[in-house]
Amino acid sequence: MSFISKTKELWATSTGLFHHEMTHSFVDNQEIYLLFEMQPLIQGSRFVLFYGIITILAPIIAFYCSRKKIIKLPLAIGYLFVMVASILMATITMDDTLLGMPPLTMFFPSALAAIGLTAPLVLLRTVVQLCSPAHLTCFVTSLASFIRTLGIITGNIIINSRYNASLSQNFTNSMSELGISVEQSQDLFQALRMRNVDLLVDIASRLGVSQQALKVLENIADKAQMDSFRIVWIAVAVLAFLAAAGCIAMSTVNQNEPAPRSTPTITLPSDSMPRVGSVPNQEVRFSAVLDIRRDPEKPLFNDMEEIVKY
Repeated sequence: MSFISKTKELWATSTGLFHHEMTHSFVDNQEIYLLFEMQPLIQGSRFVLFYGIITILAPIIAFYCSRKKIIKLPLAIGYLFVMVASILMATITMDDTLLGMPPLTMFFPSALAAIGLTAPLVLLRTVVQLCSPAHLTCFVTSLASFIRTLGIITGNIIINSRYNASLSQNFTNSMSELGISVEQSQDLFQALRMRNVDLLVDIASRLGVSQQALKVLENIADKAQMDSFRIVWIAVAVLAFLAAAGCIAMSTVNQNEPAPRSTPTITLPSDSMPRVGSVPNQEVRFSAVLDIRRDPEKPLFNDMEEIVKY
């Protein structure tokens, strides 16, 4: 626990970078569009929405955080936005509609994810440098790059393994109901596994598979793909929560500077010095500036005469 406490900045940054790349690699993934058969214009509009929000908010958040010298609150709020977006993506189904248009169900989570990812995208690159000791800066920077790459690799492993397992199980269970023989199943399964709709249609027409059976096969592939993405979004939501908690636990990078030491004032009675002015019993004040290089054990002045000379 002591090690975790002393390195909580590195733990939070590493979790955040891992989560950021895992989310970033899937929130824009073309595979999710195939589920809703979006038109190129709608796909491009979603890209414009996602990157447009980040482009607009990035300089604003960077300027605000640099002026206010804060990073914990923007990071935590950003990850909470991403967590909500990930939960929405994990619960979405093929039948969900927004304003009567199924493609719009993907726009709202994408907007939330873009808002949430802006702060980590801007700030974590800086936090990696600030929270690391000077002699470990190069090592930590390389580690951060490795963690970002690991997020993409892990996400792809999860989705591909889950997709193949779910597709194989659902396809095997539906073979007898659709009247598909074992000889026909090999080519059809390969086309489904490759997510190649055109190849699937060609093989189905060549093997004499009915349009009804072909539609069922497409639904099986869509369900398997949706299930595989759902696992990723659940993992992203958990990582977003952990990253938010880690960022809240970060130590303040810019500690408040200590107040300057007050200048000592030496007050002398008026009878030990020539009277200044005409006010009786006026006190004369001498301000001595401390030299931080002097020995604190030695007196500031040796005697009263030295004070007068000073």
